[in-house]
Amino acid sequence: MSGVSENDQLVVATPGSGISLISLDFVFSDEADLEVYQQGVDGALLLNTDYTVSGVASDPPTGSITLTTPANGATVYAVLYNPSVSRAGDVPSRAALQSTATNDEFNKIIRMIAALKTKLSRALQLPLVSDVITTIDLGASGSRGGKAIIVNAAEDGYELAETAAWVSAGTWALSTEYAVHNFVSHNGGGYVCILAH
Repeated sequence: MSGVSENDQLVVATPGSGISLISLDFVFSDEADLEVYQQGVDGALLLNTDYTVSGVASDPPTGSITLTTPANGATVYAVLYNPSVSRAGDVPSRAALQSTATNDEFNKIIRMIAALKTKLSRALQLPLVSDVITTIDLGASGSRGGKAIIVNAAEDGYELAETAAWVSAGTWALSTEYAVHNFVSHNGGGYVCILAH
């Protein structure tokens, strides 16, 4: 392997109706390092149950997954490289350095970093100067509908809030009094009043 680029370790595809094959444009070391997701299904699909893998560790990338049930032409699938964090062995301290084994280990590290970067780029992000350090549990599918992520009243974390009770109050103005659940827009953002003022 000559090197590994920093490209996304992710393929998102909507295969045509009756199509089972999704081609991958990244190198992966082990079929268990792939996570396959299907739109509308909670959690990852199961290897050798919902899909199979071919082309492990080929360079240039020629790997693919084959869906057990062919696509319907409308459903979106995502294949993410998410390797286990491990090493194949140690570099010998008093022996000749094996360049192939060493390069394989370095390339695996780069692929792990690229996979992590891909995951982070798809997450909600706080400004670097934010003092909010807590995470939020979005709950299971079916319980999130009609809700939005808001900053809690203590301003030290986030929570899900019902949107059904929100009342549009137009564009924010300093001189306007707002009631709880009033929704206003300001500088391209949307805000919900959590404390009447």
